[in-house]
Amino acid sequence: MNLNIEEKLKLFLEKLKVIQNTHPNIYNLWYKYVEDKTNALEQTLNKGFNMLESAESIKDLTHEQIITLYCIKNHKTCNNE
Repeated sequence: MNLNIEEKLKLFLEKLKVIQNTHPNIYNLWYKYVEDKTNALEQTLNKGFNMLESAESIKDLTHEQIITLYCIKNHKTCNNE
């Protein structure tokens, strides 16, 4: 199957709809799962576009700076749970 992501998503949702009446629990589980992942991807792309806009006005970060920012964010996330 050589489809792009939009075509795969559309095809999957069409095939999933076929089992909606016979397997409503599986249908609801998978529909919600795909919906959540699609929303997460959209948020990631929005953040990426924001980064690209910001990149126009700042200099590139070094590997060390990126690692430091990652560690700070990861530490903050771990401590806020």
